[in-house]
Amino acid sequence: MRTLSKFERKVVKKLCEKHQIFGDLFEKDFLQDLIIELTNDTINEKYEIKFLIKKEVLDSDELFWEKMREVTERIVQTINLLNYLKSQAYIFSFKVAHGFSVHGLIGLKEVVKDYQDNSAKYIETPYPDIKTYNFIFEYVDNVFASTEALKDYIKKGFRTKEQVRHRQILYVAWTAIFVTALIGLIGFFCN
Repeated sequence: MRTLSKFERKVVKKLCEKHQIFGDLFEKDFLQDLIIELTNDTINEKYEIKFLIKKEVLDSDELFWEKMREVTERIVQTINLLNYLKSQAYIFSFKVAHGFSVHGLIGLKEVVKDYQDNSAKYIETPYPDIKTYNFIFEYVDNVFASTEALKDYIKKGFRTKEQVRHRQILYVAWTAIFVTALIGLIGFFCN
């Protein structure tokens, strides 16, 4: 297993808590005032990702696009992590809504509630990154579950069996070096 970033460790912990859908893997607070609306309607062939942001929060285009870039980066990191974990057999996924529509909002509960109550105060914009659009729809209606190997990885402090064994060998080696040096010093001063 490769070394995981702080963000990736949070996602892995969530995966080990219980089965997760794609939208639940994200830290909702990273969106702050932004909401992502996902529509995956296979019956009517409507596939859409929109960003929703309150008009009063939208101070400048530069701030808005910076926020979009940050959200897109986080989504891409999550997709890459899921692909990696799946390729290493640490997780598996399955579709529960195949042939049905999935519609969801990703964001802070308070902001989502405010949007549901006052949708006229929000601006909609289509998801800007066409490259990741298809990847998101590949995962949006999947449920992800962890294997026991991933749970063991977390229990061992995000270390694999080999890394734990290596750490133990290093500990034994350094202890042996220390004891040898101590015996050598005692022998030197006793003569």
